[in-house]
Amino acid sequence: MPTYKKVVKRIADAVLRISILCFLLMMFCGGAQVVSRYVFNMSLDWTEEVARFMFIISSLLGAALCFRSMGHVRVDLVVMRLSARMQRQIALLVLVADAALFTVMLGFGVVIAWVTMGQVAPATEIPMGLVYAVVPISGLLMLLFLVEQMLDIVFQKDNAAPTKERTTS
Repeated sequence: MPTYKKVVKRIADAVLRISILCFLLMMFCGGAQVVSRYVFNMSLDWTEEVARFMFIISSLLGAALCFRSMGHVRVDLVVMRLSARMQRQIALLVLVADAALFTVMLGFGVVIAWVTMGQVAPATEIPMGLVYAVVPISGLLMLLFLVEQMLDIVFQKDNAAPTKERTTS
């Protein structure tokens, strides 16, 4: 299990770097569009499109990273009042439901990316399938992170309740 955690951490670190890079590129494109429009009185056709694509990519990769750190909103008012054993069982049940969602995201994401590979973006002529490919990639990443969480719960010492204290480590 420690080997799996090391591999997942390296993947998460790489995804974080890619997400940050996409976000910076999105900011650069937005800034370039503003400067070209208001300073040079001309509009760059490609900046809006690239900024949109970078937003989509950084958002979906960020959602996967947020899932890994257990940062998504959750309502656990009732669950926290249950025994530690019940909390673990509910956490596993939620992860199974998450796995179903991420599997659908992965499967249909591959189909959508494949079907739209022939369509090109108007300004950049990038195949839209490449942009949509981030959906199955994000689903796969979430499945990898889900396995890590599941292993943490299953191999947790004593009968302690699952914690929400995961960081990016």
